[in-house]
Amino acid sequence: MSPLFLCLDCGGSKAAAVIVDRTGNVVGRGFGGPSNFVHVGMNAFLRSVKAAVEDAVEDAIGSKTVLPLSSPIISAAWFGTSGCDRPADAIALQTPLSELLAIPVPRLLITNDSHLLASPLSSHPEAKSAIVVIGGTGSNCVSFKKKEGQVGLEELSRSGGWGWILGDEGSGFSVGRTAVRYVLTQWDRASLYTSSDDLHDIPNEIHPETNKPTLRARIFTHFGISSPPDLFSVVYAADPPPVHPASDESANAPPSSPGPVAIEDPTTPSVTVDAATTLPAPTPNAASAKPSTPTPNPNIHLLERKHRLTSLTPLVFSSAFDDGDPDSLRVLRTCARTLAEHINNLMVPTDGSITPGSKAVRPEETVLCFGGSLVGIKKYRGLVVDELVRLRGGLGVGNGEAEGKEEGDGVVAGVVFVDDAAMNGAVGLASEFAV
Repeated sequence: MSPLFLCLDCGGSKAAAVIVDRTGNVVGRGFGGPSNFVHVGMNAFLRSVKAAVEDAVEDAIGSKTVLPLSSPIISAAWFGTSGCDRPADAIALQTPLSELLAIPVPRLLITNDSHLLASPLSSHPEAKSAIVVIGGTGSNCVSFKKKEGQVGLEELSRSGGWGWILGDEGSGFSVGRTAVRYVLTQWDRASLYTSSDDLHDIPNEIHPETNKPTLRARIFTHFGISSPPDLFSVVYAADPPPVHPASDESANAPPSSPGPVAIEDPTTPSVTVDAATTLPAPTPNAASAKPSTPTPNPNIHLLERKHRLTSLTPLVFSSAFDDGDPDSLRVLRTCARTLAEHINNLMVPTDGSITPGSKAVRPEETVLCFGGSLVGIKKYRGLVVDELVRLRGGLGVGNGEAEGKEEGDGVVAGVVFVDDAAMNGAVGLASEFAV
């Protein structure tokens, strides 16, 4: 049998397994349940891995296979595991995963899932380093370099990743928060010149440049409010009580709660809360057809506070990229710049100087590897690259849509969006081991 190489992307919502042959062709795929090692615990993690690998192996060899394996089928495996942040975590997983797959520990790579996003570095021989840019509900930037004479990548440094209260710049949460702040700043400035009685028809506003609802009209309609002070009752209301599992079948199973919104390219018709609940996205009509007072949206309070703001992200993207709303574009550019600042933090200064022992990477030797729902939208990714160009002393392009931006605009060695981390990891693993 030709050597087979397995990679698993183990995240909070699912485990995705991909098997490739020695040439990098995908021969099998499988999926399991939630597999954030810290959140679900060892037992639930191994069950999810087992389900994903069994499906992938059956897909690859055409027959049902039950783990643990009695003899090796997989030549080498890479587990990119969310929640595996310390060397002790990887060590704890080595023995059970080695026994599950019947492969020796030296042919088992266990890392944080961010390492998978850096796997395209193996296909850029001219590059020496990579910066992973994660932009979804949250955000984080991590730099890596190739290991000399060894398999895998060495993590160098991180910028960001401090969670929604202290960080998550440029993320879905950041977009929602920045949009609300922008609206509040507009309100504060307008109140200097206009009485508050004249500022209460916001849900019916039409932007003079686009002839479409303004950003704040969309936000107010989405939340079902009529004025900025009403935001207090939406943004600061307490989180809903957690929904505990129906049974105690697994002590490791995490409580289910409303999760992050789903963001597609360029927008989504609805915001997913959980399997049973969706929040309708705003579909405003002409001002004359609207009621004077928006209908309250009771489902908003089913969301945790951070997800109430994140739920605004699809409408901001739609307003910016579909309608060309200038306020929404300003919001996205502001968010893109904060994410670009984290990327820039991991690079050598613009004058090229570098302190001995520094872990900063040289941009011309670095591949930017984007991953996540937000940066999966090319126009937003273009804004991030454009802002990085500005920070590095370039002029920038200005709209996030220019040709050539995916190549790094002369600042970095390349720009890649990793939409299938498990596949990229498996291909990278095959290139390292298939000799």
